[in-house]
Amino acid sequence: DSFNLPIDYGVGLREVQGGSAADKAGLQPGDIIVKLADIEIKTSGDLFRALSKHRAGEKVAVEYYRDGKRDTTELTLG
Repeated sequence: DSFNLPIDYGVGLREVQGGSAADKAGLQPGDIIVKLADIEIKTSGDLFRALSKHRAGEKVAVEYYRDGKRDTTELTLG
């Protein structure tokens, strides 16, 4: 509710370190991650489990909300 989104789940990014995989993928602080690869992300535990299923160097799709709009980017895991 506080983000005024059409969903009630996801993991918000508080910060994105410069040069990180998230930064290179174009993610920004305030983005709400709702899907990684084919896994819906409802909690930080979901995000951790989804990341643990992939190896460094793999590219995965990340769906996120920014400014009330859903978008997708590709992230290369570090």
